Amino acid sequence: MEIGNLEQELKFINKTGVGLNIEERLQMEMGFNSITDKFDLDQVLLWGKVTGIHSDYYILMGLRMRGTLSFPQKTYFWCNKAFHWGQLPETKDSLVSCLQAMNNSPFSGQYEQVLKHSNGTDVTELDRLAYVVRQIEGDCAAVPVGAFKIMPTQEVRYNDHF
Repeated sequence: MEIGNLEQELKFINKTGVGLNIEERLQMEMGFNSITDKFDLDQVLLWGKVTGIHSDYYILMGLRMRGTLSFPQKTYFWCNKAFHWGQLPETKDSLVSCLQAMNNSPFSGQYEQVLKHSNGTDVTELDRLAYVVRQIEGDCAAVPVGAFKIMPTQEVRYNDHF
């Protein structure tokens, strides 16, 4: 969901009882602006809201198309109810098997909470969040045929006529 059209696009899911309140929408827009400026991204999208027991997580996905010769580079950002945005860490290969075993438990919303010790490393809820977001994105990402075009410079861009 594009942040610029957030209010318009949320009206379609608000009818189901899922959505963002006014404070959450305003904080999303402020986060969008700071992330776009700080990381020089072409587009920032609302990836989703992950519900936790004590607190929820909000995820933004930044796309950089300039300078890439393939599909846009994705960068994920997260925050909790304090709305201090940070870049979602990459998942360490040594933690994957441990994180896969935790997939069915609910999130607590306490990102610093140590869930387990694996290979001499503390596995936090933030590590688990990063893993789950990338797993969902990998399993569910789809691009309609014709949505992108390749420019003469070999860069991928949105197709204006789509």
